[in-house]
Amino acid sequence: METETATTVARPERSSSWPQRILRRLATARYERIEAAIEIARLEIEGRSDPASTGFPRMSDLASMTIDSWKDAALCMLKEAEGALTAGKINEAWTMLHAARRQEIFGLRDSELLAFTTALRAEAEKLKPWRQKAVIDIVGTADKPRDASRSDLIQAAMVRDDHYDNQGHKDQLMRSQIMFLAFLLAVELAAIIGLSSRKLLLSGERPQAPTFYWLVAVMVFGNLGATVSAMLRVANATGSTARIPEITAAYRVTFMRIAMGGASAVLIDLAVRSNVPGVFNTTLKDFIQNINAEGAYVIAFAAGFTERLVIRAVEAVAGKASSDESKPPAKPKPSGETQPA
Repeated sequence: METETATTVARPERSSSWPQRILRRLATARYERIEAAIEIARLEIEGRSDPASTGFPRMSDLASMTIDSWKDAALCMLKEAEGALTAGKINEAWTMLHAARRQEIFGLRDSELLAFTTALRAEAEKLKPWRQKAVIDIVGTADKPRDASRSDLIQAAMVRDDHYDNQGHKDQLMRSQIMFLAFLLAVELAAIIGLSSRKLLLSGERPQAPTFYWLVAVMVFGNLGATVSAMLRVANATGSTARIPEITAAYRVTFMRIAMGGASAVLIDLAVRSNVPGVFNTTLKDFIQNINAEGAYVIAFAAGFTERLVIRAVEAVAGKASSDESKPPAKPKPSGETQPA
């Protein structure tokens, strides 16, 4: 009689290059989330293929369930949660803790199981519509309860826990962005102080021709305006109704706007020097004609804060060019016609 030998897949060694490590620092929340998901999937797959390897129970064979099987699986996940908490990975620790508590459902007594099911039905009211429907389809409602097995309750609890994990992930995304924007703000203010201490931040009359340090100062003020604008938009971009992909996309657009802040400020500075019409309203027209260095820095900040100035400058130039192109060509004069004296 042949005996089957179980094989346990070893964890791969994690090695990454320095660009990957930098990317991980910039996207810490996303890496923590996928790490927790990978670890839970590893424990579940190993357990279902070989329950003796991790003690993870087979959900389709509850008759063979023992106390040690679900307990070992839960303790294994709790150990992972403690390791994540020690490493400062709060969201990953919560995800692993939720997975451990779901395994505890296999060990609940009948009275505890009834109380857990009642609480799960009540919590379904706080979930989003599709999650709420999924949980109700499994456990029913208080008026129309459904008999659910322990495996069914685990699936319902997984839907509920995923909702709370998503809320924590959104909070971490928002916190990471605020910290990154605060870091950029500190760097930009330090750059302004450094330029001022070296007498490179001009005051009074604006230079006739843009110098290297003048353009650097204009770009810094443009990036400062874009950063302040991004900080004011963080709360709106991470509302409670926003989805995680939408929040992530909003972050990318925000960082792109910050990178464009310096370029926008330089473009508007050149537009002011060339007296491009249509960029500023009549109220600021006289101010622009006799602008000093401090006023130019304020305009650079405004150019980074909002894209409307850049759009006006481009439309002013492009509109003038298109109007010139739309003019009909001059008719050739007939031969022999003399010019009037």
